[in-house]
Amino acid sequence: MGVGTDWGELEIECLKLLKKFDSPEDKGEIYATVAFIYSDKGYNPLAGDITGQLSKTIEYCKKALEYPLNVVTACQIYSSWADALQIKYRNTDGGKFATARRQIIIPCLEGLKLILDNKVPEKRQPPPPRC
Repeated sequence: MGVGTDWGELEIECLKLLKKFDSPEDKGEIYATVAFIYSDKGYNPLAGDITGQLSKTIEYCKKALEYPLNVVTACQIYSSWADALQIKYRNTDGGKFATARRQIIIPCLEGLKLILDNKVPEKRQPPPPRC
């Protein structure tokens, strides 16, 4: 995926896989892949959501989380969802900002709960030695 990639076409091709791979686990991975297609291409916070990229990221993150995912993928999905919401509501102020913060914190807390439920070491582990 790079410059000139048709993200909409890539989304369509991924969604076609749902017909062939229809187990709950496969569906979760496919929806997660589509979410990553939109979230990993980067956002232009000044442009808002004129391309629908933030909305697509949020939509597919939610769909992916309806299905079983491995812990790492699920954590990445929660992070992508929270990032998209933060950018979506970046210029919100007043009472709307409080509402936006409530929406943003949900994927943050769900992701944190998932990490804690999966017995992440309490103490940070040192990185592996370099070769």
